[in-house]
Amino acid sequence: ASSVSVYFRELNSGKWTGINEKEKFAPGSLLKVAVMLAYLRMVEDNPSVLNEVVFYTQKNDPGQFFKPKHLLSTGNQTVKDLLVSMVTESDNQAVALLDNLHPDKILLILAGLHIPIPERFDDDFITAKEYSIFFRALYNGNYVSHNLSEQALDLLSKTTFDQGIVSGLPKNTIVSHKFGEQTTY
Repeated sequence: ASSVSVYFRELNSGKWTGINEKEKFAPGSLLKVAVMLAYLRMVEDNPSVLNEVVFYTQKNDPGQFFKPKHLLSTGNQTVKDLLVSMVTESDNQAVALLDNLHPDKILLILAGLHIPIPERFDDDFITAKEYSIFFRALYNGNYVSHNLSEQALDLLSKTTFDQGIVSGLPKNTIVSHKFGEQTTY
């Protein structure tokens, strides 16, 4: 990595520390948490959203270095299946389908959490400190219900990505996390 930002916040006390925590970056796959939040907000109003069916095509994304370990099968998949694959496998095909279903909802999530809305999502527009707002909203249960927040955090603890922060922790440690990668040419 040529540039790294770190932001750590103790959620109960609010004490924090950071390194380059105000440096802007392109979040890449990290925005999948915002997509999940958008769908959870929709589920609060209409739980049947999770049962919407979309045709999914199984394929590898050549631009994705850390590829999903388990892809969904080609065919009809529910929004719930796509959300699970998007979060646990960081499946780019799943997020693309979800983005196309309700693109306006993603922008509402960013605006609602006071995250700057970029002109292009591959631009550097968010800081590590700003990104932490997604996890604080889930931890506090103040953006979607406590029940849905708990489900989201549980899903985030089941990601198959076993490098990064979880690689240095004991195996039985539960960590709700999301990784992202940004390749520049």
